[in-house]
Amino acid sequence: MTKVNWVRILFGGILAGMVISAGDYFLRNFVLDSVWKGIVASFKPVATAKDPVSATGMAVVLLICDFLMGGVGVWICAASRPRFTRAGRAIWAASLAVWLPGYLLSLLPSLISGLLPWDFVFTLTAAGFVEVTIGIALGAWIYRELPQVTAPPPQVAIASKGLPA
Repeated sequence: MTKVNWVRILFGGILAGMVISAGDYFLRNFVLDSVWKGIVASFKPVATAKDPVSATGMAVVLLICDFLMGGVGVWICAASRPRFTRAGRAIWAASLAVWLPGYLLSLLPSLISGLLPWDFVFTLTAAGFVEVTIGIALGAWIYRELPQVTAPPPQVAIASKGLPA
């Protein structure tokens, strides 16, 4: 395919963003709930449940980032798909391209400086890779290139029974 279908990238990115956002929501509110609330409270005491504007603002920013990661991941997957022999390799490459700066490199300075605990960063990055990979795989399924229907090659008339060719 020579041209990228931006509508399918948009819908695939929305689906990928929904999966990433759902994974982040589950991770923040169930798996790392107490640690997450402690970290948020230590950085900015007003950004707690008592101040819904700050908590809502933080949630909106994270939601926008999740949808951007999903859209960029599906776009990278669609662009790299013709260069790989299988769709799985393109999905892995796109997931790594989104996860590396979006999770690992963004959390590494906070880990090294001691602002975030090691187990928290490990859980976020490991779960982040899983949710990004699943999201991009589903978004790539939405984007998938459908087989192009082509007309059969024209048949060449063959001269028979003594007629000159």
